[in-house]
Amino acid sequence: MSPKFKIYIFFLLAGVSTALCDGKGAPDWLKKASEISIPPALLEDSPEVVYLHDEGVYEVEPDGTIVITTRQAMLILNSAGANEAVASMSYSEDTDKPLSIKAWMIPGKGKKGKAVEYKKKDIVDSVMEGANGSLVTTSRRRWIDGSGEAMKGWVFGFETVLRDKGVDPELFWQFQGAHPSVYSRLEVRLPDSWQYSTFFIHGSPLEGSRKGGSLVWEARNLLAAEAQPMGELSPLSVCVSLQAPSGERDPIAGSWEELALRFWPYYDSAEDVTGEMRAKVAELTAGIVDPIEQIRALCEYAQSINYVSIALELGKGGGRRPRAPEEVFASNYGDCKDKSNLLTALLAERGFKAYSLIVNWDDSMKEVREDWVSPNQFNHCIVAIEAPDGYESANLVEGEGLGRMLMFDPTNEYAVFGDLHDSLQGMKGMLLAGENSCLIELPLLPLETREIRREVDASIFLDRVEGQFVETSTGQQAAEERSFAFTDSDNYEKRVSRWLADSIPSVRVINIEWRDDRRRDRYSLSAEFGSAGYGKNLRNRTLIFKPILIGRYEALPFGDEERTQPVRLNASNLVESYDLELPEGFELSELPEDRSFAEDFGSYELRFEHDAESRVLRVEREVRILPEVVPLERFPDLEAFYRSRIRADQSVVVLEAI
Repeated sequence: MSPKFKIYIFFLLAGVSTALCDGKGAPDWLKKASEISIPPALLEDSPEVVYLHDEGVYEVEPDGTIVITTRQAMLILNSAGANEAVASMSYSEDTDKPLSIKAWMIPGKGKKGKAVEYKKKDIVDSVMEGANGSLVTTSRRRWIDGSGEAMKGWVFGFETVLRDKGVDPELFWQFQGAHPSVYSRLEVRLPDSWQYSTFFIHGSPLEGSRKGGSLVWEARNLLAAEAQPMGELSPLSVCVSLQAPSGERDPIAGSWEELALRFWPYYDSAEDVTGEMRAKVAELTAGIVDPIEQIRALCEYAQSINYVSIALELGKGGGRRPRAPEEVFASNYGDCKDKSNLLTALLAERGFKAYSLIVNWDDSMKEVREDWVSPNQFNHCIVAIEAPDGYESANLVEGEGLGRMLMFDPTNEYAVFGDLHDSLQGMKGMLLAGENSCLIELPLLPLETREIRREVDASIFLDRVEGQFVETSTGQQAAEERSFAFTDSDNYEKRVSRWLADSIPSVRVINIEWRDDRRRDRYSLSAEFGSAGYGKNLRNRTLIFKPILIGRYEALPFGDEERTQPVRLNASNLVESYDLELPEGFELSELPEDRSFAEDFGSYELRFEHDAESRVLRVEREVRILPEVVPLERFPDLEAFYRSRIRADQSVVVLEAI
């Protein structure tokens, strides 16, 4: 796997054209790899490609420079696999120098044809640019695209060499990728007196070997790393932490407190306030007496600062250092660490203590390993604010020596003040608070802080259903709806219509309206709907219909395949009621039984009440799911729970003509 990150916008380097050759120009390692027999187990799922050889060699020089050589050979198995035939190397302009990139396309085992040796004209170099120019970076990518020449049964191979003069003491290698691998190898060559330690991020640790100054880890016959529905992608990966004898690279921290103290000077922004910033603080808090409302005003201002991802001087650790608060304030843009650092400065100006908190937003690493003291476990920055006396919230953490602290993420534009994104709840983060710096655990908000409350009024006819619903969301449920509505407002109505169509065939949806009350944390959605032929009409004598009109479960959310991974449940709290007016001239013949069942990870309740005089059937449904990881040994209980939910959601009512 490529040891670096990935990037995009193009210009071509001058050179000569792609050349056909007899394959003799291909290196021995590639020719040897092309003759490998693939174990049948790696082909069972009909992969697009199989990695025959996947190797990384990190040669550490005495001055801390690392020369990184990667070699990869892949067998193309079908036309879709041709798109994988790309040689790639990524680098940071401030510290890295690409030394070479070479690629070949040769016939695989049993195939004949002219091999291709790619030349300088085929090399493309790019600088990263995000959507709408939202990324500022010194990172680049250099690659060769071999997809045009790729054919079934052919082998694409490449070799890249990069000189890295950065300061990061940690090297990463991913043995397992999106496709099966016959052979993956990591070699680290260390000078005398350099020390190292290894941390396997996913999977069981591999037994390494040492020959002289070379450390080697090998893995064979690896299946593709795939996440099952509601599972986690856990490719076998390793971090090798280097300890240089004389500071040639950043030293490895011995504790989280030590690591946090290294970053603290870059985030200690209490004194970095200009006259313009003081005036802004005064303007935002003018006339506000309540301290928590003053904090809210400053937080919402920081939330409004335009987000632009900034990744400058990554090789020198620039991706972890914020810009100065006055610069962020003047430019009105910044990334997560910039916005957080600005907010701590503004709060300090108003007399509130606040600290930057380094966390992990990425779903690929849900657990922070306390035995691996590394900033590479984090990729996001929020703020911990000392809460005023008397303020109560579920989103508080007791910090040793700091009192109660409120968590706030100024980068999340959809969460209201006091809320916290699901991906951060329950996670550990590195608090940057001077001598009180430490690793803390973020709160897991109670299910009651998030809710969907839906009220449906509908009339059931022999040939159709007509109705309307009003839905009010709070907490993370509201934040999710805001993200849909305000990220792509033009398509939001289509999204609502598709959602209703999942349960109501041939539905017509009109008068879709939504309103967002952030101050009260209320997001409201309403619509009218109708569908011809809803239910089953038997000669106008019997009418059968499903009373749960919206959001019925018809299949297991995690699929029917054999489960090999734990299931990560997303929190959900639904309180729903239906008032269904039944058609005249019919009486209730069969009413489903009330249902109630629960496990430690969730509960379900379904209740029916019929008023014959008003011809109204009232249905109430409550579903609560906790944000838990269900281990494999509990999967049968989880599957039984959801099968019970499906049966309950699919309940039918039978009416007979009087």
